[in-house]
Amino acid sequence: LLAPPLSISAAGWISRGGVILLTLVLLFIVLKKIHFRNVSFLKSYRKYIFLSCTIFFIAMCFTIETCYTMDLTLNEKIFDKNKNDNVEIFITLGGATSNMDVANLRLCNSQGAPIDNLTTHYIGQGLYASYIPSSTLSGGSYQVMLEYPHMSLSSTFPFLLSKSEKSEGFLVVP
Repeated sequence: LLAPPLSISAAGWISRGGVILLTLVLLFIVLKKIHFRNVSFLKSYRKYIFLSCTIFFIAMCFTIETCYTMDLTLNEKIFDKNKNDNVEIFITLGGATSNMDVANLRLCNSQGAPIDNLTTHYIGQGLYASYIPSSTLSGGSYQVMLEYPHMSLSSTFPFLLSKSEKSEGFLVVP
């Protein structure tokens, strides 16, 4: 039996809560040891200790929030409509993006306009699949877009995005 997937907010609070608790416990232990050894050291380097702990805390939160797996692959790139090929779409989700219920998988035309929302089937171990018979598509190029409402980083402005996106293109030969 599989356990039901956690909601995104529950998974986020569990990860953040664990990091916050661990950081506070470690900070308490370190400050207690430093305080007993040398009170003057603590007074003179208080700003640096606080800055170091703050940077560590932010880095841990950033690491937890960006640890996720989101991948989208196709079985092939070119499909023949006359051979009745199936476009097989494989989605891998894990970590902070493990809940497929909030993901959006859609088929778009070559201009990026949505054609259809695709249904997914759970295979196991965070792997999902969807398929489209090529006989139902007209000849041309298509994009399969996977969107997930999870913050992600980008190398272009704005650097912090509110959702993660992956896309794969394919061609249907008439």
